[in-house]
Amino acid sequence: IAEKHCLEYILICYGDTLVNLDVNKLIKFHLINKADLSLSVYNQKISFGVVNIDESNNIKSFKEKPNLENWINIGFILVKKKKFFNISKKYKTFKSFLENLNRMGNIKAFRHNKNHITINTLTELDNAKKNIKFFEFINEK
Repeated sequence: IAEKHCLEYILICYGDTLVNLDVNKLIKFHLINKADLSLSVYNQKISFGVVNIDESNNIKSFKEKPNLENWINIGFILVKKKKFFNISKKYKTFKSFLENLNRMGNIKAFRHNKNHITINTLTELDNAKKNIKFFEFINEK
């Protein structure tokens, strides 16, 4: 049903993330890179201190609440309509769709480095309620 209402591209949003992502920059990035799919990613800071330990259990270093080495998917995805509707029908889950398109296609990571709150738990929902005012979705520079 949705296919007939879509033009050339589809913006997929997971819905569990508050983010001030600049959609126009995502679209520009997607077009410049001629991507089949552009996935928004974020370099998440973890809530714990990290300890690097060697094989003899000697502590080599400490990092207090570092950013993860890997980037996380924040659930704003721009994809060509043709790719989405032709390929997605073959897979049972969105995860398998992404994995298979990545193997056969041209997926790019759009790095978001502004405000981001994920809401997967009641604690994260409480955090979002307390911190929503720090977001300036419209007027951020």
